This record gives sequence, structure tokens and C-alpha cells, in this order.
Amino acid sequence: MSNIAHSAVKVVDNDAGIAEITVDNNLQTMEMSQLVPEVYDYVEIGYVPAELNGEGEIQTVNYKIDGESGTTVAVLLLEYDVLDRLIKITRSS
Repeated sequence: MSNIAHSAVKVVDNDAGIAEITVDNNLQTMEMSQLVPEVYDYVEIGYVPAELNGEGEIQTVNYKIDGESGTTVAVLLLEYDVLDRLIKITRSS
């Protein structure tokens, strides 16, 4: 456990093989686990388009092996609240 200011992160693995992170701004401690333990050598970041609310926020993070055209090993989908605070990260593979 680590102390952090005003936020905590909890990682939950469900039966579908998806890890979800929920941010609770009322807690003072953090539980952490590695979301992408697989080997990767390329990371592709997707941003929220300019015409949508949340412009410029990171929306997806794709982890690949064997470079840009290689095989995807994991994808993170980031979700934000109306105040543009990160509230959820969902992992799929």
C-alpha cells in the first residue's frame, strides 16, 4: 500500500479476463497491480477527437509485440467523468 493525495485506485479482475480500475477520490491509499504484464515493444496512444467532449484526453492505449504492425497484446480504454478526471480503465486483450 502507498499513500497518495486524495485518490485511490483499485484493480479488479473479472471472469472475462478484463481488469478494471476504479478511482475513488475519497480514499487515501492505493492498491496497484500491473495491467500489462505481457511483453510488448510498441505502444500506440489514441486521443479523444477534437469535436467530442474531452478533447485531447487519452482514450485508448494499445500495446503490441513486433512493432507498429505487430500483434496487439493488450488494450486499455480510459474513461473520464464530466470534470475530465480519470475514473475507469478497462483492459482487454
